[in-house]
Amino acid sequence: METWLTSVAAQELAAAYGFQVRALLPMRSVVGVLTDQGRFICKRYHRAKGMSYRHLLGIVQVKESLAHYGLVKSYRKTVDGEPIFAWEGDPVTLEAWVKGRHADFHDRRERMAAVQAIARLHRLRIPIPRELLPDTTVLHKMAGRLQKASEVVAAGNLIGMSRKEWNHWKGRAISALQLLSTPKWEDFFLEDKNRGAFCHRDLAPHNILIARGSPASLIDFDLAGMDSPVYDLFQLFDHVAYRALPPKGWEAEMVQEYEKISPLSPHQKQALSLIRLYPSLLLREIADLHGVRNERAKARLGTRIRYVRMVEEERSLAIP
Repeated sequence: METWLTSVAAQELAAAYGFQVRALLPMRSVVGVLTDQGRFICKRYHRAKGMSYRHLLGIVQVKESLAHYGLVKSYRKTVDGEPIFAWEGDPVTLEAWVKGRHADFHDRRERMAAVQAIARLHRLRIPIPRELLPDTTVLHKMAGRLQKASEVVAAGNLIGMSRKEWNHWKGRAISALQLLSTPKWEDFFLEDKNRGAFCHRDLAPHNILIARGSPASLIDFDLAGMDSPVYDLFQLFDHVAYRALPPKGWEAEMVQEYEKISPLSPHQKQALSLIRLYPSLLLREIADLHGVRNERAKARLGTRIRYVRMVEEERSLAIP
C-alpha cells in the first residue's frame, strides 16, 4: 500500500491543484484522491525505482495526444499549468479516475474488448519523444528472460519441476530463439520497432479496465513507448493463456478482431505465430525465483510453475 500521501502531503497536493481533498484511498502503487472536483488517481514516482523525469515528461506528452483522440485521460495540470507535481524531490502525477473493473479474460467479450483497445492504440500515428524509444527489441527481451531463468536453475533454486523437464523447456526456448535470430528476423524486429506503433508494453488484466456500455480502457503507461505491435499482442496472449485457458482457436480469433481496426503485415502475423513456440510464461515464473528466500513464497511460486507448465503444454498442443 502507498502510504506517502499523509495529511501534510495531501494539503500540499490540494494547494498545488486547487481543490479540497475529502478522502484518500491508498492502493498497491497509487492513491485514490476524492475531492470536491471529482475523483483522481495520484502516483508518486520514487527515484529509487528508476523512472526518470525526462521519461515521465515524454509519457505526459504522448498522453496529451492520446487524450485528443479520446483513448485516455491526460494528466491534470497544477494551478501553475504544470503536468507534474514534486513531493520531496519525486515527481507526482494526477489523472482522472477511470471507471471500470479489471478485464476478465475468461469472458470472450472482454477478451475482444481488450484487443480492440490495443488495436485502437496501435492504429494511431502520433509523435513519440526520443525518451520513449526503447533500445531493446522483442528478441532481446526473450533472450533476457531465458538468461534469468537459466541463472535460477544454475544456482540450484529450481522448484515445481524436474531438471529433465527444465531441459525440455529450455531446449524449446533455445530452438525458438535460434529460429527467430536469423538476419531476416533480427532485421524485421528492429525495423518493426523503429517504425512501429505507440505500444503499452505492460499489458495485464489490471491495466485493462472494462465498464458497461463503454470501450475497454488502458491505464498505467509507465513502460509505454514506440515498439513492434507484435510485442503488445504477445504480452496480451500470454496473460489470456495464464488466466483463462480459453477454447481452441482463441488466438486466431483475437488477431482477426485486432485486424478489423489495425491490420497486421504478413511478416507481423508470421512473427506472432513463430513467437508462440517460445515458453515465455514458464521462463518468467522460474526467473521470479531469483533471490526468493521465504519458504512460503517459494511454495507459492512452485505451485505457479506447475500450473504454468500445464498452460504451456496446452498451448503447445494447439501449435500446428
